Amino acid sequence: MLDSGLQSILSTTEQHYNIIQVFPRLFYVSDDSLLSVLSNPKSVTSLKPHLVSLFGAVGDVVVAGSSQNGETPVITAVESIQGECLNLINPVSEPF
Repeated sequence: MLDSGLQSILSTTEQHYNIIQVFPRLFYVSDDSLLSVLSNPKSVTSLKPHLVSLFGAVGDVVVAGSSQNGETPVITAVESIQGECLNLINPVSEPF
């Protein structure tokens, strides 16, 4: 029983390490933020509160469309923490 628990912890740790290797920015994110981001990776709204910790100068993203209305959300612009707006030539759509 203890051995299976240790195996589970080892497996989870290996998965976490693999995620960090693929997305190095996640290394600097708190555990709570990381769990929030990974628990709902395709939701732009769940990602918004963590943008500053992932990308230092990014404060927000402008999203057109709403999954609640059956539309595919599309990121059309990126806003800096100073309020500057960068409109994207090619909007980013799912999968993010």
